[in-house]
Formats: sequence, structure tokens, C-alpha cells
Amino acid sequence: MGGWAAAGRGEATLHQFFDALGPERCAAITLVSADAAAWIAAVMHERCPQARLCLNPLHVLQRATAALDEVRRQVLEIPRSTVDAERARARTPARVPQKRGPKTAWSDAGLTEQIRALLHASPWLGEGYRKAWAQPRRHGIRTSQARVLRLMRAAELLAPTRHARAHGPTAHDGTITTDRPDAMW
Repeated sequence: MGGWAAAGRGEATLHQFFDALGPERCAAITLVSADAAAWIAAVMHERCPQARLCLNPLHVLQRATAALDEVRRQVLEIPRSTVDAERARARTPARVPQKRGPKTAWSDAGLTEQIRALLHASPWLGEGYRKAWAQPRRHGIRTSQARVLRLMRAAELLAPTRHARAHGPTAHDGTITTDRPDAMW
């Protein structure tokens, strides 16, 4: 059995199909599966009056679902937009959450290894994150300072720093008063 196709859809296209089929083969058609569009039924009765129109199961299910939704909306007093939105959400697959912003060519692990290699080649005991950010840029590895700082902090690659220590008691409690104006206290 051969196939048939034509541009467009509607009554004119269906008439083209029956013209290509010819009167003998139109007379041999007994059953036609289609949707319940009125124009299809009209063309069928005109070109193949002996054929019975059988509704396509997909379209029967669509119409039954629409009728059920209409009853549900009336009983539950839910607006049509709510039902349509729920149906749309059910059809679309769940999105996998991803990081926002541009996607970088370097993974965190790869960039951390580049930073390690830079620090290993350095003659100093440690480098700050700014220098660790600037050096790879010279070789075409572009990333943000915040990312370099985050990776170096996570891998404990930051240069050693001295922590502030107290130098004895404070000289005053934060309030300075003088005996007279314009006097050195």
C-alpha cells in the first residue's frame, strides 16, 4: 500500500486526497478513522457516503478529558487557567537546578590544579589569591577573583598570615574629654 501527502490541511487537501484515490477506490472505503471535526465529516459524506466515520481514540480521550475538566472546574470552582497551568506543569519535565551565569571552560578541580602548579613554581612560601588570579590570566585562563579565593580557601592554599594580637590594655575607653578647648590632651 502506497502513501500520500500534500501541503496544507483542511477541506481542499482532503478533496485532493479523494481525487487522487479515484471513485472506484472511494467506493471501497468502509471505515475512516479521524477526529470529530465537522469539515472532515462533511467531506466524508460527500465523497464516501457508504463509509462509517470512526473517531480516533486520541481525540476521544482529549474530548473526554476536556469534559471532565469542565465538570471539575464547575464543581470545585477552579478557574480554567489553574487547570491549564497544572496540566502544563505535568507535561514539562522537571528542570535540574544549575548554577546561574556563564559556564566556564574550567572545572573547580582543574582550576585548583592550575593554581597549585602556579604556587609550586613560585619561589615564595605562598602567594595571595590576587596573584594566583592574575598569573593564569596571562595564559588565557579567565575566571573571577572570588572564585580563585573560594578555591584557594577550600584547598587551604592561601598564603600564611599573621593574626592580629592585642598589645596590652587600651589607652582609653573610647571617650576623650579635655579640660579646655584647643588644648593637647
